[in-house]
Amino acid sequence: FTAALPLAGPEPGLRWSRAAAAADRDRFAFAEAAGHLSRLRAAAAETGHRLSEPDLVDLLTTEADLRLRAGDASQARQLLELAWAQAEEAGDPHRIGAVALGLDRIGARFAMPRTDLVAALDRARRSLAGTGTAIEAEVTAALTRQLQHSIPADRPRAGPLAERAVAIARTLDDPAPLATCLLAHHDVLWTAGT
Repeated sequence: FTAALPLAGPEPGLRWSRAAAAADRDRFAFAEAAGHLSRLRAAAAETGHRLSEPDLVDLLTTEADLRLRAGDASQARQLLELAWAQAEEAGDPHRIGAVALGLDRIGARFAMPRTDLVAALDRARRSLAGTGTAIEAEVTAALTRQLQHSIPADRPRAGPLAERAVAIARTLDDPAPLATCLLAHHDVLWTAGT
């Protein structure tokens, strides 16, 4: 389907590349899964088929996660930098949040200096503010953890953000974001001697 892009357009290639990547991810073949998405992006570029910005950001973010799981933090960071630029250009809060969470998964050690990571998470949190979505809760929780484990001057910001993240997550019918937010809240509450 990637070879058929000039005839069939990008939709079949997108659908089947994602399916192949998901199948390989499920069997822990992360590098192979990332390769499916990389080949699709390359084929689209070679044939002049422009992928939509949402599709491109989703592909880049997913491939970055797979590269990270395969142990290639450097490649993951590069893909997320491309995704960030595309998401910012599109002004898509959901995708800005997804990229910010990808950067957080890589961590300050490999993604960027902690101050830049905090700024990216804060930018994503502000763009998602009021959406009441799982991604808003998870971005807020990620920012909470980064602030809490950062320099002491930033820590007072973490408490209210943790409470906000938990409040959002409690409105959702999904235990995964709630667990993420409760863990971030725990990080804020737990101090030596408590």
